[in-house]
Amino acid sequence: MTWEMIIVWACVIAAAVIIEIETFTLVSAWFAGGALIPLVLAMINTWTSASSVIIEWPAQIIVFVLVSLGLLVGCRPFAKKFIKSPTIPTNADSYLGKQYKLLSDVKGGRSTVSINDVVWTVQVDCECKAGESVILKEISGNKYIAECVKPAEAEKPVEVKKPAVRKAPAKQGTKKEGGK
Repeated sequence: MTWEMIIVWACVIAAAVIIEIETFTLVSAWFAGGALIPLVLAMINTWTSASSVIIEWPAQIIVFVLVSLGLLVGCRPFAKKFIKSPTIPTNADSYLGKQYKLLSDVKGGRSTVSINDVVWTVQVDCECKAGESVILKEISGNKYIAECVKPAEAEKPVEVKKPAVRKAPAKQGTKKEGGK
């Protein structure tokens, strides 16, 4: 079973590296590192004589789990400080900095606003009543962090007037004079 374990650990390393390249989440890279030690142990088992100490596959799996978890817990936080993954903006980001009217009174620092017919929870830093304006400052999880707007600063609702229906001028036909 020694050659088989060399192939197994090589496949684990290859799979972890491929997954890390595709996702770049700094998770599977540590499993590749964790599989290196069992790979070396499997190679030692293959190339040593039968009288030597042989580390069987259950021990190799235990070593793999311990080394992988140790690398994941010990190295990932350190590596995350140096490798910044880009923040992907969402449509919800486009609402930041804009004013919206509260749908309900603020209770316990929370209320709701309607944005494009979707009701969002907002965490508000002051006590406001329903109908008062807030400015969305940031997103935290599934809610917005908002700031109350003083009534003097609140935007007045803009009334959209329908344009008057204008009739197109009637086309005036041109008469040809003296047609032959």
